[in-house]
Amino acid sequence: SDDMAFVTQGGLGNESDIIQNDGGVANATVRQNGEDNTSYIAQNGLDGTATVEQGNGDSTDASNYATISQYGTSEIADILQSDASNSADVTQYGSEEEAYVDQSGDNNAAIVEQSAYSGVVNVDQISSGAGNYASVLQEYGTASTLTVLQNGGGNSVGDPVDGPFVQTATDSTALLEQFVDDNTITGTQAGYRMDIDALQSGSDNSAHFTQNGADSRITSDQYGDINTATVTQAAYLYSTIDLTQDGSNNDAILDQAGSTLYMTVAQTGSGNSADVTQGGNSNLVELLQNGGVLDPGSGSLNDATLLQSGNLNELFVSQSGSDNGVYANQSGNSNTTDIDQFGGELDAWVLQDGNSGLITIAQNGSGGSATVYQGGGSDNEVNILQDSLDAVSWVSQTGSNNLAEITQ
Repeated sequence: SDDMAFVTQGGLGNESDIIQNDGGVANATVRQNGEDNTSYIAQNGLDGTATVEQGNGDSTDASNYATISQYGTSEIADILQSDASNSADVTQYGSEEEAYVDQSGDNNAAIVEQSAYSGVVNVDQISSGAGNYASVLQEYGTASTLTVLQNGGGNSVGDPVDGPFVQTATDSTALLEQFVDDNTITGTQAGYRMDIDALQSGSDNSAHFTQNGADSRITSDQYGDINTATVTQAAYLYSTIDLTQDGSNNDAILDQAGSTLYMTVAQTGSGNSADVTQGGNSNLVELLQNGGVLDPGSGSLNDATLLQSGNLNELFVSQSGSDNGVYANQSGNSNTTDIDQFGGELDAWVLQDGNSGLITIAQNGSGGSATVYQGGGSDNEVNILQDSLDAVSWVSQTGSNNLAEITQ
């Protein structure tokens, strides 16, 4: 059977309850103008749609509340709320479920819980609002997608205290975009072939991600000042991390575990700091810290601490600016370390313990210093080029048939 329900209410303090549970096709639409209105829709069936529209666009404290609960197949939940201080709550169980929340204004909350195969969640809080919050749980099944767009200051996707957004369905993706200042993203993915793509533009933004599984990817771009990113990828097989921070006083702490992993970190600005940890086989790390496009070479006070453990690892660090420092630790076989520093008072300290390792350090500045330890195996090689007035190099190699070349 096909069920259809339409409710229109104007004024304050209205309430609408629609329950459609006969298992067929159900359609429900609720339109509420004004403030302090409540709408509840429950559907159990297939190919159903539930739509709630609340607000009149001119209230600073609408305090409307919309709840949609759907059980079935190929159902759509759509909540549109204007004004401020609204709340949207969507719960879906089944397959091919879709949830859409569109909120404009300040201090709105969107909470979506979806347990479905091929689920879709889209939260749009981009119409010039501040202090908005989006919390999403997508679990079970496969191929779920999450999209959150937020515009304004102080918005958050997930929360370090109340909990992150969570995806546990295999082949899931999360696309997150935040604009203006003081925005935060906190998210967790667990499963196979997971994907996070985050963009933050503004000042004082932060991103915190945790990813567990295989063949997964995290891409995070931050544009602005005083950004911070904490990324943990307890993954294996072909998992990647790609972080870009464009601004000043940025900070990044990254973690990877597994085999055939890949990590790139690019920081542009002054006062950047990166702490990178990798474990596994065939890993590659690339770290770039330098000045901005408008002021090349101005990336001062950068710092990098890198650690790799495994086989066939490669580590590349490039720093452009003044007062930069690098610490690199590699352990394994066939490792390569390449450090390039341009600026003043630069420092590099490298420890490599393995076989067939190659360390190359190039420094161009007023006070560069390089300290290298290479231990174990044979035929290891160290090449240091220092073009500075106060250059100091110290090299220690153990084993046989090793080569150390220093040019000052």
